[in-house]
Amino acid sequence: MARVLVVDDQRIPRVAVSSALAQAGHQVAAEESGPAGIDRAREWRPDVVVLDVHMPGMDGFQVVERLKQDPETAPIPVIFLTADAPTDDLVVRGLELGAYDFLNKGCRRAELLARVGAMARVKRSYDETSALARVSDVLVQTLDPAEMGSRLAEVVCHALRADAALLVLPGSAERPDVRAGVGILPDDPRFYVLVDLLLDHCPPDDAVSEGVVVEDGPPLGEQVGTGFRAAGAACVRRAGSRPTL
Repeated sequence: MARVLVVDDQRIPRVAVSSALAQAGHQVAAEESGPAGIDRAREWRPDVVVLDVHMPGMDGFQVVERLKQDPETAPIPVIFLTADAPTDDLVVRGLELGAYDFLNKGCRRAELLARVGAMARVKRSYDETSALARVSDVLVQTLDPAEMGSRLAEVVCHALRADAALLVLPGSAERPDVRAGVGILPDDPRFYVLVDLLLDHCPPDDAVSEGVVVEDGPPLGEQVGTGFRAAGAACVRRAGSRPTL
């Protein structure tokens, strides 16, 4: 279940919301002011924050703004609690600041649990994606570039259901070019003929561009000597450097 932080200066709604969430199996922490809520969010890293809009001193809008300014708490979904039905202005302002949803303090228990559950799933998806990104970063830094290139070419070939896929990553003074291919090997003389042909069709001024070299056999077959009927390219070109294909 989720870790939920409830922030409300009024004791009765704070206790009511906290009790309903705890009875449903969530881990719950509660604070009675905006500054205390921000401190607890930074320390405890909840999955969801249920936050009263109207509080003395620092109101809910200011709390959301502070949470979104901190990279550690910015991804946490915030549900605003309101005593009355939220006005259009309140909804617009809250969403623009980064709140995800609004709840009336008199809402049914089922609605509270459903909305908190939905926000918890949003946070879980973010956490999983972030974890995968960190793992990928570690792999890129630790695995052999040639091996990574080969794996990427295999994934692209499978995903696009292509007969072949090739990858060329220009090197630097510290790192040689990375060349990988599936269906046509990097040491095949036709490899760079095909690479040059594809790169010639990438517009020189686009940061990222895609293009089809040929749609039917003879031109490509004559120039490269392969049985490929068509070839497509995705190029990433940085200023002053050779493009990555």
